[in-house]
Amino acid sequence: MSPQSRDEFQVAIICGLSLEADAVEALFDEHYDALGHTYGKQVGDANSYITGRIHNHNVVMAYMPGMGNRRSASVARGLLVSFPRITLTLLVGICGGVPHTSDGVEIVLGDIIISDSVIEYDFGRQYPHGFERKSGVKETLGPPNQEIQAFLNRLRTRRLKNQVQQSAAQYLQTLQETNGTVWSYPGISNDILFEASYRHKHYQRKPPTDCLCVRCRPTFDAVCEQALKCDCTQLGCAGHLIQRRRLNADSPTPIIHFGAIASASSVMKSGEHRDQLAEKEGVIGFEMEGAGVWDILPCVIIKSVCDYADSHKNKAWQNYAAATAASSLRERQDVCCGREDILASIRDVVEGRSGQTSERVAIVGLGGVGKSQIAIEYAYRVHESEPTTSTFWIHASDAARFEQGYRDIAALAKISGCNDPKCNIFGLVKRWLCDATNGKWLMILDNADDPDTFFFASGENMPLVDYLPHVPHGLILITTRNRTAARNIVGHCGQVVLVEPMSTNDAITLLNTRITVDQSCERDAKLLVEALECIPLAIVQAGAYIWNRSPQSSLSTYLQLFSASESNQEHLLNYHDARDLRRDRSIRRSVIATWQISFDQIRRIAPKAADLLTLMSMFDRQGVPAGLLRSGMSQLQFEDAMAPLISFCLVRVESDGQSFSLHNLVQLAIRQWLKKQRQLHHLAKKSIQVMEAVFPSGDYETSTACQMLLPHLKEIIRFVKELNEDHRLNVSNIITRCGWYLHLTGKYQEAEAMHRWALSGREKALGAEHFDTLTSVTYLGSVLERRGKYKEAEKMHRRALAGREKALGIEHPDTLASISHLGSVLKKQGRYKEAEALHRRDLAGNEKSLGAEHPDTLTSFSRLGSVLQKQGKYEQAEVMHRRALGGREKALGAEHPDTLTSISYLGSVLEKRGKYKEAEATHQRALASREKSLGSDHPDTLTSVSYLGLVLERLGKFADAEAMHRRALAGREKALGAEHPDTLTSVTYLGSVLQGQGKYREAEAMHRRDLAGSEKSLGAEHPDTLASVSYLGSVLERQGNFNEAAITHRRVLAGYEKALGAEHPYTLTSVSHLGLVLERQRKYEEAEAMHRRALAGREKALCADHPHIIASVSHLSSVLERQGKYEDAEAMYRRALTGREKL
Repeated sequence: MSPQSRDEFQVAIICGLSLEADAVEALFDEHYDALGHTYGKQVGDANSYITGRIHNHNVVMAYMPGMGNRRSASVARGLLVSFPRITLTLLVGICGGVPHTSDGVEIVLGDIIISDSVIEYDFGRQYPHGFERKSGVKETLGPPNQEIQAFLNRLRTRRLKNQVQQSAAQYLQTLQETNGTVWSYPGISNDILFEASYRHKHYQRKPPTDCLCVRCRPTFDAVCEQALKCDCTQLGCAGHLIQRRRLNADSPTPIIHFGAIASASSVMKSGEHRDQLAEKEGVIGFEMEGAGVWDILPCVIIKSVCDYADSHKNKAWQNYAAATAASSLRERQDVCCGREDILASIRDVVEGRSGQTSERVAIVGLGGVGKSQIAIEYAYRVHESEPTTSTFWIHASDAARFEQGYRDIAALAKISGCNDPKCNIFGLVKRWLCDATNGKWLMILDNADDPDTFFFASGENMPLVDYLPHVPHGLILITTRNRTAARNIVGHCGQVVLVEPMSTNDAITLLNTRITVDQSCERDAKLLVEALECIPLAIVQAGAYIWNRSPQSSLSTYLQLFSASESNQEHLLNYHDARDLRRDRSIRRSVIATWQISFDQIRRIAPKAADLLTLMSMFDRQGVPAGLLRSGMSQLQFEDAMAPLISFCLVRVESDGQSFSLHNLVQLAIRQWLKKQRQLHHLAKKSIQVMEAVFPSGDYETSTACQMLLPHLKEIIRFVKELNEDHRLNVSNIITRCGWYLHLTGKYQEAEAMHRWALSGREKALGAEHFDTLTSVTYLGSVLERRGKYKEAEKMHRRALAGREKALGIEHPDTLASISHLGSVLKKQGRYKEAEALHRRDLAGNEKSLGAEHPDTLTSFSRLGSVLQKQGKYEQAEVMHRRALGGREKALGAEHPDTLTSISYLGSVLEKRGKYKEAEATHQRALASREKSLGSDHPDTLTSVSYLGLVLERLGKFADAEAMHRRALAGREKALGAEHPDTLTSVTYLGSVLQGQGKYREAEAMHRRDLAGSEKSLGAEHPDTLASVSYLGSVLERQGNFNEAAITHRRVLAGYEKALGAEHPYTLTSVSHLGLVLERQRKYEEAEAMHRRALAGREKALCADHPHIIASVSHLSSVLERQGKYEDAEAMYRRALTGREKL
């Protein structure tokens, strides 16, 4: 809403040049003059103005008639007369800059200088011997007022300074994009800095006739008039250039410098005089208007450097500098309103002025009273006065957030050992904080409301309060609503500072930052802030309501609404019993009342909006998607219902524009109201019904929607106890879909919990044999298999199979699915024959009932291929996997997770068949697609990483293979746990590739770890356990431990012969390994027999050029040579050589 009069303007901008004004005006959000609003000026005011809005600030901009302090003073006096309520004047434009600050920081062209003081360097006395400035020249112009000083101190903090710099860069880019080349960066080649003594004059060999430059030698000698009008290129200036580190970038981002600005009515064009004044007075910039405005209006000077204030000064950088200065205006800065008494109390306690020094101080007060804002302001001031003091902010609402805060401290301080998952992070950080050599620190514990968080021990840790240090070089500042918690945390030596509501004047000032409070409404403003008990959060919300509903609503109409509801307030409080909600019983109305007043108003004027808000309060307060709230409303109806909630600031629109969030206390207030109204049960049922309608199947195609809805489902589960059996069954239905989504995204532990919950609910509501109950049994069995709990998974699948056979028949697709699941878990246990039989039965049934191209049939092909591969039937397995892959690419698409599974399986069988190049390409394809669709940490992605590492090892790319296996191992340990079979597989593969690189001791450690884990989780006779024994035997043989290696390989061979049969490829590999170690033991005849057996078996099972056959031929040739059978050995060597040449 545009102002009604000049009295409503509080911010003024003064520009000395038209190009400066153009840059500022281009960033106005709204031009009031263009809208027909004419505010005029006081009689006798000669200034020219334009008016508009930047953010929510009403701004008047004054144009100067020319440069100089005399003219700027005249403009300032006119502003003061015509706009008497100006509280901040910004003098914006261009200036000359000193190349370096006093502490050595480079200033380059385009940088921004913000004044903290002004020196009028041409103010003094002219004596015969020269000019002398008056002593105490800084004092001739007073310091900024206290509010501006605090504002500048906040801007100096690293966080806000970086924020302003980033914002300025963004708006500078916007200016450049919308105004062509006007504001473009001139280029680093034009940012030229000569030595201070290098003069701007003619350097040509044949200067113009009568040129003074020829005789110009000392600094004070004159140069010709023509030289003063020419640029450096025309004159041939080529003196020694000063190199600037920041100009190594193509276009350095402008940065902000704070310091003194020298102001005069003359232009500084002397490098030597510039440096003398900079050294003596500490100035960093030169300009011509600041001194005239400084003592008339509360002023901040914001200037951008367009030259180096030397004799080479030119106008090439003026437009760009004007744009950078203007762009810095766009960052809105909120100044801390009042609270100086509270800040002083904290300071007095800390410094001992209150009679006792304290290392712990608690700020205690009602919710919304501004405790956190006080803590923030105190932190800023500590940083300003003691820049070396470290500040740590910890959200202390619960133990998890407290732990995260300590982990953040450890990371920031780079504390040794903090990344060790077994470390006690609390003890580690406490020791660091107690070490005085690490410097002074300030720790803020925000929202420490729950004493249980700090005073109950968890596991092996002490109570958290014991990890808060008591040291003289550290201060702990606590914000809490709970006075008891405050006293307990600070202890008998600590101090508690009570935070009461704001003073009336401070409260009005705060309200004035949200809406315009002019003289006509000062009385209403006083009444309103007193009615709102001067609680900051309530005032901010009331101001937001008035601003967003204007012009229909104003401060007076909002006050009338509040006053009119007094007669209804008694009824409202009877519903709410507000005393149960407030932290401080001494306050007649709590901050909750403000929200409930707004809610009551919305209920009367927009019932659908009220219904929307109550429904929204049942979900997680952040990221609530519009689709979860619309509930049958059209888009237009939904927007109409949401608009009042946004206007009241009860609901915020998130950055994506499609989701919404509630303030935590607003959510609490609405839920409390629902309880008092006995409507919580109704809303719980409604939220479940809404969630059941929108929560998708959980399949791959719905993962994005599931991810968005998951936190809201978890929130409404909290209300299940409020529901009857029918609605609990609805919850089970939703949880089943959610569990499937979690399963597909690799979050197996969460998925297991969901499926157990769903199963329990369905068993109670439907019975153990109901179809939906058996579905939950199946889902639970599948996720148990993924977690490596094979016995329990088998039990679940057998239960589901029995129930489905009984209820649906042996050929029903769901029965066949149970057969397939059971076969899969049997394969995981090494029971390959049983698994194959089940998968063949499943495949035959699906082909008959669903058809050969149905996705479930293709899954049957894939699983049968997998179990055939485990039995060494590689050709048959490859046929199955190619069949599944072709069908899935056609039916599901190339990027579907099931298609990627087929690609991965195919790559695995190709590797087994010795087709390493093709296998590598296949695994690369699967890995790339899985990383894109599932993420780099998904268990299926890690499977592709593992498979790729295996084939890289086969190709001799050991370093690449090791990197893959280490990545897979780290990912699986994190996602699945150290004892999961897949994790142990990664341990094995890593050991294998380490062995291939001759790192035998590391390899042995890996294989022993794998063997111990496999024996524990799978049993001593499982094929995977036997593989672990085999790997261990190989590395023992490499280290010369032949006897132990022989015993190990004989164990493996016996186990494989029993479990897999004499002709299985794994069995033949064990025969080959035993032959190698027998040869090392010089048992040549027995070794020859083993190698001949391995060769014969492999020739039967594998293609003629398979690497394993070539390896057997090579091994046999070696042992024949050892026995002096040279002709036979030669024949074998030649055969091996021919085979390897083909490879």
